Amino acid sequence: MEKKETSIGAVVINSKNQFLLILQRKADYWECPKGHMEGQEDELVTMDREVKEETGIKNFIILEGFREEIHYSFERDDVPTNKTAIFYLVKTDDPIDITLEHKDYKWVDYEQALKLVEYENQRIVLRKAHDFIKNLEK
Repeated sequence: MEKKETSIGAVVINSKNQFLLILQRKADYWECPKGHMEGQEDELVTMDREVKEETGIKNFIILEGFREEIHYSFERDDVPTNKTAIFYLVKTDDPIDITLEHKDYKWVDYEQALKLVEYENQRIVLRKAHDFIKNLEK
């Protein structure tokens, strides 16, 4: 039986337009903060909760108009899973305080972020966020 999952997260930038990446402890890869929707939770409620839980950020602003969806499949305990991950774009200069789910974090420039993330679909989201930010600056 195939399973479906949805996670919501955010591409987090600071006032220097650096990207926040967090190092996933179990799988040992860099990613943007994201997590599972709980029940009938609204996307923005999930994003807010997950960003705050995973990064310790208390305050951020949502950059309106950015919402990117990626889809991928994997197997967990021999169960095929189709996952949708939805990302918003947020800006903060709050201090970072990661949870035990992650073992490190970095603020990096765009080029470094592209090199650090593991998966092409994550790079696509970063590219779209970068282009969105550049268009805001025009």
